[in-house]
Amino acid sequence: MLQALTRNPLADPGLLGLNAGASAAVVTAITFFGVTSLSGYVWFAFCGAAAVGAIVWFLGGRRGRHPGTAGARRARPSAPRSTATSRP
Repeated sequence: MLQALTRNPLADPGLLGLNAGASAAVVTAITFFGVTSLSGYVWFAFCGAAAVGAIVWFLGGRRGRHPGTAGARRARPSAPRSTATSRP
């Protein structure tokens, strides 16, 4: 799914930081909330990966939406070229 999303045939969950977000959430759950069950690990990992994915999507989606860059993606017409050549 990430390969289609990023249009990169070598993409993996580590590319967007989903692995790190899941790991950080599980470590936080163990350390601060005392979670010891496997199902707790899974839910916290899912929530951590989703949070990091949302952050990456938000930060990546902001690019190109500023008023000064709205026309930068459109093709601009080139100056008209003269096809007539003068020969002496």
